[in-house]
Amino acid sequence: MSLAVEALPSLGRRPAGRRGIQHLARRFAHNRLALGGLILFVLVLLTALFAPWVAPASPIKADFAAYLQAPGPRHPMGTDELGRDVLSRIIFGARASLEAGIISVGLAVAAGLPLGIVAGFYRGRLDDVLMRLTDAMLSFPQLILALAVA
Repeated sequence: MSLAVEALPSLGRRPAGRRGIQHLARRFAHNRLALGGLILFVLVLLTALFAPWVAPASPIKADFAAYLQAPGPRHPMGTDELGRDVLSRIIFGARASLEAGIISVGLAVAAGLPLGIVAGFYRGRLDDVLMRLTDAMLSFPQLILALAVA
């Protein structure tokens, strides 16, 4: 008795994971608003990362002779009441905001990931307690919670 084995015809399809990522990238590339947002995000990110080299002046140094100047070639966004360059202060402020965002997300992941793993692994009563704790935290308005924590 002999068995004939036929090769299955190739469907020409890639694995779902690769196709999904390529499809997502293609859709993203065709969305002009998304591309504009990505470009703006990358610009702000690079400006914040390279702030010491990009900023036209020191954000801290006060120049009392140049206080409240209008925008010009020396100070593209003008100066504040102490003569500090506004553009430099915005650039360095973006850097501080980026650092605060990364730290807060890191702390949230460091606290939430172990809790989620424990709740998912042990289930039952511990899962219920952690879920009620999460519900209680989400029921408070964020501003009031921030004031209570601070």
